[in-house]
Amino acid sequence: MAPDPWLSQYDAACQLAQEVAERIQERSRHRRNGESSAKLNVIIRSSLQNLKEKIDQLKDSLLRAVSTHQITQLEGDRRQNLVDDLLTRQKQLQASYKNEGTEPDVIRYDAAAFVSGVTCALGLSEVDVKCIHRINLPLPVSKCTLICLEIMYFILMRMSLMFSRAGGAREWRVAWR
Repeated sequence: MAPDPWLSQYDAACQLAQEVAERIQERSRHRRNGESSAKLNVIIRSSLQNLKEKIDQLKDSLLRAVSTHQITQLEGDRRQNLVDDLLTRQKQLQASYKNEGTEPDVIRYDAAAFVSGVTCALGLSEVDVKCIHRINLPLPVSKCTLICLEIMYFILMRMSLMFSRAGGAREWRVAWR
């Protein structure tokens, strides 16, 4: 059975996104060392445009495949999630490229979403997230992850409210039921 051309295109786009991320980090190193990064800027800009075109091609071929029933709706949804994640990554890379500071412009998490060291849906505590931002690594975030964070935040706020109304830990167990 021949490999699916869409998956090959997707793998190539992912590889290009990884190369762009590495070049952005290389540019940051050049800037910290006071070296010129003009050549890297041209390469990064061109690569980002190429990545955007590859993502557009993936979207088009996915739409064609779903509309002509070459793939199932379930597989179409799975691939759409892959494209959405790749598009999010491309936007993060674009923001990091445009950012002239030392820290990439990535999605920040609200500290209120973390309560007393409770880890978020990603399994990271607030301290872990701050460390990731400090070492200059973008944190990819999918729509599903954001929804999970919102749900977790809602649950934790409800638990906190119930705990305070119950007047303590012992009564809280009863209030939770």
